[in-house]
Amino acid sequence: MARSAFDDLFVDQGTPVLMEHLGTSVTYVDAESESVTVTAIVSAESIREEPTENGIRVRHVRMVTISTDTTVAGGGIATPQEKSQIEIDGVKWSIESVETFSGGLARLTCVRLAMAEVSKPGYRGRR
Repeated sequence: MARSAFDDLFVDQGTPVLMEHLGTSVTYVDAESESVTVTAIVSAESIREEPTENGIRVRHVRMVTISTDTTVAGGGIATPQEKSQIEIDGVKWSIESVETFSGGLARLTCVRLAMAEVSKPGYRGRR
């Protein structure tokens, strides 16, 4: 799909301004463990609990928007891949999905899973 004149203008002028004002520094680590520090727009963390047989799985999710143009200030990742990782404030997040937009941006769905213990009936009750 060909890019429009607006897309070209946004990549050239809009993306750097967005990243400068809303961006934070993150480290992208690909499957070969090569890392690149780029500027990204990072959403707040959302948390969802999912019951399983062994307790409750806690799913932490953040949306990360990065540039796909490697020549812009702050850097970019030309082809971000699922199964790679993003490090945000020292915490590693797995990239679950990648949605690329015309206009030189990609939105990454980043997840981190943890388990929470569940009390069992009668396990710590008075006897």
